[in-house]
Amino acid sequence: MMYLMGKPDRPPLEMSLPQAGLHAGAEAAVASLIAHYARGSTGGGQHVVVDMQACIVWTLMNEQAMPILHGDHLERTGVYVGSAGMRRKVIFKCRDGYISALIGAGASTKALVDWMLECGYGAPWMKTKDWLNWTPAIAMTKNDQDQVLDLEERVQSFFMTMTKREIYAAAIKRRLLLAPVADVSDIASDPQLRAREYFVPIRDENLGRTLTLPGAFARLSRTPIGPAGRAPTLGEHTGEVLREIAGYEASKIAALRSAGVI
Repeated sequence: MMYLMGKPDRPPLEMSLPQAGLHAGAEAAVASLIAHYARGSTGGGQHVVVDMQACIVWTLMNEQAMPILHGDHLERTGVYVGSAGMRRKVIFKCRDGYISALIGAGASTKALVDWMLECGYGAPWMKTKDWLNWTPAIAMTKNDQDQVLDLEERVQSFFMTMTKREIYAAAIKRRLLLAPVADVSDIASDPQLRAREYFVPIRDENLGRTLTLPGAFARLSRTPIGPAGRAPTLGEHTGEVLREIAGYEASKIAALRSAGVI
């Protein structure tokens, strides 16, 4: 995964947050629900096994089959997708950051080109192009490659005149397939998350102050979820877990503590 992330002339990029456990957790949750449904229907239980490594391999998508089907492997391509002769830019700079947009056949690209033409950033050849049937990622000719390059350069110049927020607002209005590359401040001030009251204040007695933390990913009327309090300190609930879930007596827990096991 790291090998495929970043620019080809620079070292690979490490993900900011480990992903394998998250994907394995999602797979385990779904598998448990399926097994629970089957038990309710048949009365028979099931043993669920989740392979964490297999879960993360699935996220590599077509890279898995490249060595077998093509005798080769994908390389880091930075802000581009595709291979030589068919690559397309997917990350563009704007006035205050970056925009993720894949240019291809369809109504979204046509709407983007129409917007650019309205603002004087288009080219004459764009006015007669059949954007709904244009297939720039399939066996591109030299003319296709030249048009892709010209379009990408014009999109880049166009986006540099606006902020992420301005581009995204127009994208929603014009039904464009693009999104701003959000940083932490963008997420913290996101109007949708604010409307959902996603971030909640949590008092941390250890720090002596109130923190703003992520809340529930979904709002459930009968079984509400979300942070009940601050994150536990290391080992704070070990005794409680061993006593209530594992069924250990207090004397056994004390012995484990004295031995340095917990």
